[in-house]
Amino acid sequence: MSFEDARRVADTVLYEGLILYPYRASSRKNRFRFQFGVLAPKAFTDAGGTEPSSMTVEVPVEGSGADVSGKLRFLHLRRRTVERWDGERFHETDSLDVDGRLLLAWDESVEREVDFVVRQDRRSSVAFGWRDESSEEVVHDASGAPVGRIVRRIATLRGEITIASERVTGGVWRLHVHVENVTPHDDASLERERALRSALVGAHVLLHVDQGALVSLLEPPEHARSAAEGCQNVRAFPVLVGKHGDRSTVLGSPIILYDWPAIAPESQGDFFDATEMDEMLTLRTMTLTDEEKREARATDPRAEALVARADGITPDAMNGLHGAVRSLRVGRATIAKGSRVRVRLGRRRTDAQDMFIDGREATVEDVREDMEGNGWVAVIVDDDPAAEIHRWYGRHLWFHTDELEPVGAPS
Repeated sequence: MSFEDARRVADTVLYEGLILYPYRASSRKNRFRFQFGVLAPKAFTDAGGTEPSSMTVEVPVEGSGADVSGKLRFLHLRRRTVERWDGERFHETDSLDVDGRLLLAWDESVEREVDFVVRQDRRSSVAFGWRDESSEEVVHDASGAPVGRIVRRIATLRGEITIASERVTGGVWRLHVHVENVTPHDDASLERERALRSALVGAHVLLHVDQGALVSLLEPPEHARSAAEGCQNVRAFPVLVGKHGDRSTVLGSPIILYDWPAIAPESQGDFFDATEMDEMLTLRTMTLTDEEKREARATDPRAEALVARADGITPDAMNGLHGAVRSLRVGRATIAKGSRVRVRLGRRRTDAQDMFIDGREATVEDVREDMEGNGWVAVIVDDDPAAEIHRWYGRHLWFHTDELEPVGAPS
């Protein structure tokens, strides 16, 4: 497990709210962007601004002598303005049409990363920042004559990460990472849009340990429960990420997640709104008019790629987005791939060979629903000598949900 393995989930958090359907700059919902992980300048917050300036991630780690690698990730907004040339000078405008190519004013995003190390029983700090900068791109028409220009400006941004690690008990340590935006800010208007240009947007922290194990705050082991309960997280929700059961990497997310979150394998790409379904947003994007798609393409490069992806989706890929089932209810428990169950045959038994596995424990490999909404569960019996071979080529035994009993489920 490494930061690269966690990046796809972390990127979904990073770009949440970048641009929402219908993916046009003129859309009302895209005039109030970014709802999660915004850390504004402290001076803005202290003066009564609407966004906080800091976040804190705390999580226990097991193991002695192991340093923990950390990475702060966020978006830094870059203002894109469009100017029209009147033959003598440039004038700022909301949009410019150049031989059918639409240019729009917009706040673009630049990915930022800051690396740090948490050393056991030590306190330290890391300062980071970028100075303001700008660039200009003159735009010409088909004849080569100048008709306007695009100006990009990025504002100064400064921050500080305070890092600490303290022993809680035995071989359990508590990691502390505090991120603060210390960018100078003296705008008396307290306009959120201006503060965003010097803000950390979609801010989150990744922590990784090579020797040792990070502790789940949702389901901590008993020996680390007090350490987990003593963690104080502010505007962050640390969860384990990576392959289910891996405890080497934690994502300190600004969005509430469960341990080991995963991107649906059917997903063709990000829609920047994880509360919506890919199928619905794909269909909605496909129904945009040509002019609406033109504006979406001109708004943001990621929106341009999204529109192209929706227009080019294959029938098989579209069918894959429909009706995907991740889990099913069995009694009061939820089962999904990887769950443990016990086979309990009942009235539905139709295969005489099933009697040989009645009462035996199995691992869930897949869950499905048929056209009538009936739940079906694919399993491989744990003590089957050929279990690994069955798993390799996908030979499963299928049962209805009322023929299975979750192992460890409440009675």
